[in-house]
Amino acid sequence: MLSDDLNHASIVDGCRFSQAEVVKFRHNDIRDLACKLGELPDDACKLIVVDAVYSMDGDIAPLAELIELRDRHTNTMLMVDEAHSLGVLGTHGRGIEEHFNCHGQIDILMGTLSKTIPCQGGYIAGSHELITYLRYNARGFIFSAALSPVSAAAAQAALEVIESEGKVRRRRLMSNVGYFILRLREEGFDVGNSETAIVPVLLRSESLALEMAGQCNVEGIYVMPVVYPAVPKGTERLRMNVTCDHEREDLDYAVHALVRARAVVEEAAKARLVGGR
Repeated sequence: MLSDDLNHASIVDGCRFSQAEVVKFRHNDIRDLACKLGELPDDACKLIVVDAVYSMDGDIAPLAELIELRDRHTNTMLMVDEAHSLGVLGTHGRGIEEHFNCHGQIDILMGTLSKTIPCQGGYIAGSHELITYLRYNARGFIFSAALSPVSAAAAQAALEVIESEGKVRRRRLMSNVGYFILRLREEGFDVGNSETAIVPVLLRSESLALEMAGQCNVEGIYVMPVVYPAVPKGTERLRMNVTCDHEREDLDYAVHALVRARAVVEEAAKARLVGGR
């Protein structure tokens, strides 16, 4: 299992439970992955596993390069988790394959029904042989109850909305994303390499993340502080999400709330410093 260093915790657990040898490669680093892949025996079965959109950083996996690398190595498959890309990437919101125009070139495509599709459960798409194998061998599937009819209907209805309205909704979403990221950067916030609806505000301090999240909540902005072990120490952040239904006034208010929260926290820190003296 060749796993990106920033893969979601569920992927990390899946790799561990597989009992296969797990080889991590640097985040979105094709050269490092190629080096790690080249060190493995040709006759070994190899699975490259990545997130389409990374849940804490909002950046995108380089799918075209991953496919090219996969094709250069025998006994190698590619698995992509679309939890945060369905409804976000691609002209019509159909996900990472549409985004890179690489339809049908991913061996195992999986996702959730609890993000863009507001339901529960998830899905795996692959070859007929793969799906048949999973039906009879995947413990998580064998010992789980099926989706309730109402949940299945809700998921299907959401997919129909993506098909019929995805292009318009996604255009509005990405316009909001671009505007929000620009405004945050103008105010001096570090948003990393995000280019999707997930926008991290990197603070690199656990106490700062917790205090600023609390201040934002007081102002009616629900934002989650993300600290170790969800992210490595020194990369603590606030995790914000943009939707197609946000108005520019909403995004401006959120930015102003973050600015005010930063000022309050910095003032409190100065007061503590003076008091300590």
